Amino acid sequence: MLFKNLAKVNILIPGEFRSAKNDEAIKCSVKASDGHLYPLKSSLLFIHKPVIYIKLSEIKYVEFSRVGGMGAGGPSSRSFDMKVTKLNDEQSITFSSIEKQEHKNLMSYLKAKGIKMRSVDVDNNKEIDLSDEGGAESEEDSEEPKKKKRQ
Repeated sequence: MLFKNLAKVNILIPGEFRSAKNDEAIKCSVKASDGHLYPLKSSLLFIHKPVIYIKLSEIKYVEFSRVGGMGAGGPSSRSFDMKVTKLNDEQSITFSSIEKQEHKNLMSYLKAKGIKMRSVDVDNNKEIDLSDEGGAESEEDSEEPKKKKRQ
């Protein structure tokens, strides 16, 4: 609060999110750069190189991959990836090497914020919509289920 009043600028501070280790951030990577992802009150902030700031209102959906037992990392993979796709420009950013124990906390955070989520099963080439309670499955490249929901 002191810096905010002295500098007369808005300062981003961690919100209510807590990781599995009770930290305010999650360790992950973007491309080859390691850093920390901070799920804030109204945005996601990745700190290190490059610094990435994504407003929650700009997110089209979040896609989890390598969450299940088998996947690109093999049967004993301890991490998963989270791909964030933005609304306007369809640009996506992949946060990789997130520890599996963080999955539940991230899903709870995103669900509370009303962000659409889905999980991709790489082995069966299917995606599961995690935003619905039922977890409906659909083919990865199919657009038909999405069009029906909008009408």
